[in-house]
Amino acid sequence: MSRRIGISLTLVLLVLPLLMACGQQAATRAPATATAASATSSAGSAQAATPAPVTIVLKNFAFDPKQVTVPVGTTVVWTNRDAASHTVTAGTRGSPSGLFDSGNLASGASFSFTFTKAGTYPYYCAIHAGMDGSVTVQ
Repeated sequence: MSRRIGISLTLVLLVLPLLMACGQQAATRAPATATAASATSSAGSAQAATPAPVTIVLKNFAFDPKQVTVPVGTTVVWTNRDAASHTVTAGTRGSPSGLFDSGNLASGASFSFTFTKAGTYPYYCAIHAGMDGSVTVQ
């Protein structure tokens, strides 16, 4: 009988550490899975919150479209499709705001600006009179 107790005790002493190790691995894995799920939903939220870029084309000596309304955080991209150079200058003719200025954009060149505050932002081409537009940010 004492021999059975000795064998049983030996088995318990051998199996107990294995069971404890399995329990610790499960406990270690559970938080990692929860963290991964949190990171995924955080990344998903960040991606959903970023608005898609908006493109304005410079063609026929005009901005097309002339006026756009976008959410805060939107990047607006102006692309010159005219043969002539143009600028995209923030403000109004004779009163630039200094917020952004593309400098001379050659044919095929692009300029982008990300709007981070609500408001209405007029802009114009400093080279050609009559070329003006605005971005309203909500």
